[in-house]
Amino acid sequence: MTEQAKVCTKCGEKKPLSAFGRDARRKDHCQSACRACYREYCRSEKFKKAQAKYRKSEKYKKAAAKYRKSEKCKKTRAKYRKSEKYKKAKAEYEKSEKYKKARAKYLKSEKYKKVRAKYRKSQKLKKARV
Repeated sequence: MTEQAKVCTKCGEKKPLSAFGRDARRKDHCQSACRACYREYCRSEKFKKAQAKYRKSEKYKKAAAKYRKSEKCKKTRAKYRKSEKYKKAKAEYEKSEKYKKARAKYLKSEKYKKVRAKYRKSQKLKKARV
């Protein structure tokens, strides 16, 4: 059985369907450009500008906010926080100047003072119960 072929819209070459990425929205379930051409496009300045513009849009912000509230996101974050990759990145970040500046700013903030006061109050209540 021979594999079906398709013409890439970028390079114009006829290639097997395995050379194209998947796209469920299309009739043939393949992207219009082959993987090699799409990879090249993703590395281009044109793509980076388009992506930056999209990330500033309301459509992206709504979709991102919806995803962050989803169970899928919560599970993914929890899994990542248990990984060695996260622990290594966190340790490296905590050594950086950026972290030290942010931490110093937070310790001087009103938000920190409220959190600290609430924590101390809860500790006093725990001691009173014992």
